[in-house]
Amino acid sequence: MTRLDATTRTVWVWRTLLALAVVAALAAASAHAAPPATKAAPEPVTPAAARQRAAAIVVEASSSQYAVLRSNAVEAARLTPEHAAAIVTKALGDDNEAVRYAAAVTAGRAGMKDASPLLRKLLNDDKSSVRAAALYALHRNGEQVDITPLADMLMGPDPKLRAHVATILGLLGDASAIPLLQRAAQSPLPKKIGADEEAVVRTEMAEAMAKLGDEGALEALRSGAFSPFGEVRVLSITAMGAVGDRRMAAALHQFVDQPPVELQLASSAALVRLGDARGRAVVIGKSQDADPVVRSQAAWALGWFDDEATWTRLVAMMSDGHPQVRVHAAASVLRRTGKSAGRD
Repeated sequence: MTRLDATTRTVWVWRTLLALAVVAALAAASAHAAPPATKAAPEPVTPAAARQRAAAIVVEASSSQYAVLRSNAVEAARLTPEHAAAIVTKALGDDNEAVRYAAAVTAGRAGMKDASPLLRKLLNDDKSSVRAAALYALHRNGEQVDITPLADMLMGPDPKLRAHVATILGLLGDASAIPLLQRAAQSPLPKKIGADEEAVVRTEMAEAMAKLGDEGALEALRSGAFSPFGEVRVLSITAMGAVGDRRMAAALHQFVDQPPVELQLASSAALVRLGDARGRAVVIGKSQDADPVVRSQAAWALGWFDDEATWTRLVAMMSDGHPQVRVHAAASVLRRTGKSAGRD
């Protein structure tokens, strides 16, 4: 499965886990100091204590030298409201485009109205993806702002920007955007991009439309689960879990037991979000994999379960030797212990 560069493909950061590409670089940089196995978690660990520890990990990651960790921390910040404002405010002025984008989107999703002055400054950002995220956040927070530029961005020549804007339109929750997304999904993309990247962009559009209630888009996601491109399969399966599509449950059962591991974990997470925990053993097993990319994805998947075995494993993963794994485990702990726990 192709792994994506987090700074140039930020639209897939965190939610789909494909931005875990940089884990390999982080692992290479810290291999001499970070053992692949997870350290034993202290006992006992109450939910309150685990939550406090998880919040501390997110706060620490928000100041990391690595942009992907800062971005992950920003996206997890809304799960810890007591720290969200400080983390997001700082990230809105980050030097890295991916971090600023994540901060603006988080400000909108978390309803951070106090961030409006900083978000308005981002309307003049030199990166289109950041401007789009700022428009979304301001509109979502009730500010008077013209969001029609999003339509031009969605129909523009930049495939990555199209994917960003499709995601944003899905988050806005306005079904009137479905016709625009349908036109964008049918319009040609630059010939310079590969078939795999084009398929990824169109899958992002299909997910956005499905979130807005377009039944036809669900068929596109179901087809994507059988795509020849690994990224598209993972994106499609993750999206089906997010929108609660039960029609593919039987196929997901088969995927849980079939390599590659990314597909197994994505299918296990999608199923548990649909109320079926049969992938529990697979996720627990992969949470101890030697590859930090796999452990990170397993940590994300564990955040959707609600049993004692997965909880114990997840808490232990906050002591993992790799920072990316710790951040994903911390975010999952925050999700499982927070008031906003649920489908997201």
